[in-house]
Amino acid sequence: MGLEGAKKVSAVVDGEYTLLYPGVLPGVDLRYTVTSVGFKEEAIILDNKAQRELTFEISSPALTMQVVPESKRVLVKDASGVAVFEPNRPVMWDAKGIHSDDISVQVLAGKQQGDWLVKYTPSDSYMDDPRITYPVVVDPSICIVGQHPQMQETGRPETPSESCRLGTNPGATVKERSTTGSSPAC
Repeated sequence: MGLEGAKKVSAVVDGEYTLLYPGVLPGVDLRYTVTSVGFKEEAIILDNKAQRELTFEISSPALTMQVVPESKRVLVKDASGVAVFEPNRPVMWDAKGIHSDDISVQVLAGKQQGDWLVKYTPSDSYMDDPRITYPVVVDPSICIVGQHPQMQETGRPETPSESCRLGTNPGATVKERSTTGSSPAC
């Protein structure tokens, strides 16, 4: 998976679970954060003159993609038609926290069989709104469908948790371990 037209830049470690790719497009940084249910991918549009259309190239002959119109989510299925993953409904927010989901989403066939282009275009009405303070973060996070990490504590019923801890809690005798359980898409 890659961002169409992106320059090859070195990643900068930004926290324990985050990589930042500065300047991948004119006025756009790309940030990836590992989560317990996949990874969070965010395009950071630095100013009003930056490129707004974000097209992600995905190559996989075994997958098909489609936009679910009601939710603006991209559903990715394997050859047997089973959902493999789906990004969350895309959202964006500015430096002051003004949120919007007014983002156009398109899935287009790529140049070769099994190549896909997923295009996200933030609305001009949001991006040009004088109340908006840059940078604007566009978030089409990826979630794994059907599986997510869970925590199980010895001596207690299985309790789903986004924390994947292992060992004994400090000052306690409860042991914890990570497992994989089933869940709907996040």
